[in-house]
Amino acid sequence: MSAAVGRIALLGGLGAVARLLLDGAVSRRLAGSFPLGTLAVNLTGAVALGVLAGAGVSGDRSMLWGVGLIGAFTTFSTWMLESHRLAEEGRGRVAAANVAVSLVAGVLAVLAGRYLGPRCERRRPQADGPLRRARAGPAGRSWPMRSSTSTPATGCGRASCCGPWRASGPRSACGPTGC
Repeated sequence: MSAAVGRIALLGGLGAVARLLLDGAVSRRLAGSFPLGTLAVNLTGAVALGVLAGAGVSGDRSMLWGVGLIGAFTTFSTWMLESHRLAEEGRGRVAAANVAVSLVAGVLAVLAGRYLGPRCERRRPQADGPLRRARAGPAGRSWPMRSSTSTPATGCGRASCCGPWRASGPRSACGPTGC
C-alpha cells in the first residue's frame, strides 16, 4: 500500500468517526421525523468541498482531503435510505422534503464554500496575464462558479463552467462535455 493510500485511509477513518459523532449529536438534540443529522453532515461536507475547490486545492491534497476525510464524512447512501424509509412509512411528503431540501441546500452550501475558499487560501502574487483575465468575472472579480482546480472525480479543471472553454480555443480532454 502506498503512503498516499494509507493517508487517505487514515483520514477516511477520521471522517467516518466525525460523521458518526455529528449525526448522533444533531439527531439526539433535534429528534423528529426529519433526518436532520444526515442533513447536517452532508451540508457540512458540501461546504468543506466547496472551500477546497474555492481555495484552489488540487492534486494529491485534493484527493487526500476530498476523498479521504470529506468523502468518508458525507453519506449519499444513508440519505437515500432514510428518504426511502420515510416514503415506505407513508411519510412521502417528509421524504420529498428531505430530497428537495438536501439538493437545494447542498448546492447552496457548495456555493458558499466556493465563495469562502479563496479567502482561506494562502495569498500568492499572480501575474496579470491573459489566462488570469479570462478567469475573471464581472469587474475583474473571480466568478464563484468557475473552477480552475481539478475535481476529485475527473482530475480535470474548470469542470463547472463552459464559458472559458468556448472562448479559449481548442478543447482539451478535460473540457466539460456538452459545451
